Amino acid sequence: MTALQQGIVQPDSVVDTHPFVLDGHRIRDVGYYPELSLTGILQKSSDTGVSHLSLAMPVQHLIDTYKAFGFGEPTGLGLTGESAGLMPHRRYWGQLDRATFAFGYGLMVTPAPARPRLPPPIGGFGIARPLSITASIRR
Repeated sequence: MTALQQGIVQPDSVVDTHPFVLDGHRIRDVGYYPELSLTGILQKSSDTGVSHLSLAMPVQHLIDTYKAFGFGEPTGLGLTGESAGLMPHRRYWGQLDRATFAFGYGLMVTPAPARPRLPPPIGGFGIARPLSITASIRR
């Protein structure tokens, strides 16, 4: 997690995950979790948790992180119909953009570019396997 790498939170940090309103839009989770650890944010897929983490980070760090994961770039695999996905190229990302991008709203990525770039769990012991295409059939 970028917030952890940037020192914005520590491994034992607890984040306020109460629902909140941002630019007139309510950010909330499906369940009610008043506060969660970093692991809890991932386990519960907490929109409020990742929103708070995203809002605590400098905007350029967020943009750099998304770009490092390859969002908005084609994979270069040459697959028919491959899409680069969608990452808005904006001069200014508002707070609502930053919060909602953190849980995937406003970004589009196909499974092929997403898979090799998915981050490992917080502990860093995730298993990453590169995408493998064994055959191509052209008609």
